[in-house]
Amino acid sequence: MNTVGCYTFPSVGDSDSMFRLDAATGSTVWKRRVQPPEQFGICSNDGSIECGSDAPCGAGTCTTKAFYHDFGFLNGPLLVDADDGLGGMRPLVASGSKDGTLYAFDPTDGSTVWTRAVVPTPVSPAFAGFGLFNGAVGFADQKFFAALYEQIPAAMPEPDHLMAFSAVGGGTAWSDDIGDSWGSIAIAGGLLFTGTQDTTDFYVYDAATGTRLKTFSMPSNVNSGASIVGGTVYVGYGTYAGTGGVQAFALP
Repeated sequence: MNTVGCYTFPSVGDSDSMFRLDAATGSTVWKRRVQPPEQFGICSNDGSIECGSDAPCGAGTCTTKAFYHDFGFLNGPLLVDADDGLGGMRPLVASGSKDGTLYAFDPTDGSTVWTRAVVPTPVSPAFAGFGLFNGAVGFADQKFFAALYEQIPAAMPEPDHLMAFSAVGGGTAWSDDIGDSWGSIAIAGGLLFTGTQDTTDFYVYDAATGTRLKTFSMPSNVNSGASIVGGTVYVGYGTYAGTGGVQAFALP
């Protein structure tokens, strides 16, 4: 399981963490915090310095932050059998954080196998907001896939907003820009499906090569992960007070 922070309160305790729990008892087997606990304030003379009192600020004063980090994980982790790059396989538990990094841990003890920082972690007074990894990450054919959103302020230059990552070490397998996306990834039959916040388009890609195969114009933005059942793709659409509904498409 994962936990997420909040922009109205500092990240403390077990926020921004991944856990392994004993299913029978609920007890914690291990937990991994991916960002350190956060202070309540920043120094008035240097906003990148966190503080709980005036002491770290020298000539400045410790002032309450306007926003807190808002890091952590919006979706649960994936447990996969991954290529180890040496001709064998290894189990990984992986998840994308709002802080801009894709994390892969050993599910046995929570040790880090690899991390992939797509953009640098925001420094106070910047914060994650909805975060880079907002929608759910997908996995197929030894690649992780993610549709990416943004941080505040946005990282410059911004990455492509649809990326495929090697399961061996998190390197980029392919990428394409679909604009800022909350979309969760759906994969079936070698095809990848996702939407974007920037337009009402819904995209179909060759998951192996990153070739865009089809673009559907939807009534509103698509943020949901598509469901694929019996050769039919079901797509939910709609954001906030806009038009909402479901469309179904037949796979070729």
